[in-house]
Amino acid sequence: MGERHLWKGLAWFALLAVPGVFLLARVTERRGGLAEPRLVPLALAFVFAYIFLTQPFASAVSRRYEAEADWLALEATGDPESAVTLEQRFVTTSLSDPDPPAWVTYWLGTHPPPLDRIAMAEAAGAR
Repeated sequence: MGERHLWKGLAWFALLAVPGVFLLARVTERRGGLAEPRLVPLALAFVFAYIFLTQPFASAVSRRYEAEADWLALEATGDPESAVTLEQRFVTTSLSDPDPPAWVTYWLGTHPPPLDRIAMAEAAGAR
């Protein structure tokens, strides 16, 4: 049971983090390396830029794993109606956008949007 999301997530993290640390070292080594306190702003700027550029990929991986977990839960419980009700309650109580703009989902969405989760539950109910 399970899809080993924890181990896959750690592998994806390493796949993104190792090159990032290598690039950070390369960017700072010409100016004295990471031991130089004056390079902290440069290092932070690089880290923020790297995260900004890799965030869409990391978010896509997270959304995929969350969708797989949702599907496993629907199969395990056999109760798609409760999943729909739960998602509707989440939207109501958190005042979140049930269908956020595509760019928000692309850059920041670590979970499928509520309408996608509801559609998945309804598809499971139709099976």
